[in-house]
Amino acid sequence: MAQRAVLHRLAILTLAGSLLGFSLVSASAQDSTGGDGTTAPSGTYETEGVKGFKAYESGDYATALKEFLPLAQKGQVSAQAAVGQMYFEGKGVAPDPKEAAKWLEPAAKAGNARAQFLLGKLYLSGEGVQADPVKAAALSKAAADQGFVDAQLDVTALYYQGVGVPKDMTEAYLYATLAARQGNADAKNILELLSQDMKPEDIAKGDALVKAWQPTLPDVQ
Repeated sequence: MAQRAVLHRLAILTLAGSLLGFSLVSASAQDSTGGDGTTAPSGTYETEGVKGFKAYESGDYATALKEFLPLAQKGQVSAQAAVGQMYFEGKGVAPDPKEAAKWLEPAAKAGNARAQFLLGKLYLSGEGVQADPVKAAALSKAAADQGFVDAQLDVTALYYQGVGVPKDMTEAYLYATLAARQGNADAKNILELLSQDMKPEDIAKGDALVKAWQPTLPDVQ
């Protein structure tokens, strides 16, 4: 019972990051294909976006936004994700969830994992968009299924709590394992507690899911 209570608190803390929005959002070091080791606001940068990328990295968010915005307006997906994240986090501009959603929506539809991850948080909290836990879970899972570690942690909590998806300990185990394998400390703690709380046959099912898992690009509408 004590183990279950600890796991429950960890899941609630993870969900709190989604529900509280801006202040607790994690600036993951991943891009739309699973990570390139940087802390840039979105994934793949074409040559014309390098100046904005460098400005962001140096903390010059106003310049970064100035560089990214014209590219986003032209439909460049990575720039749309970058602009959306900057409005989400309030970097180079006042936080504005509605404006964040405006830019994250097309980038998420195009398959950008970071945009899916952030937009999922907005749909979970109802900031800037009408709250929709089911859509939030679908977006978070789309990012998680591309290998986006922060989204994998969120999906773990969603399956554990049954928010936007049916409560499913085996699915929670799958995504906790995927995130833990990428070095996420919270996921490692959750996975250990899940393993103690689950039946051996359910763990075996979870291990089979992990073995069969491959990164995918879901068609999120």
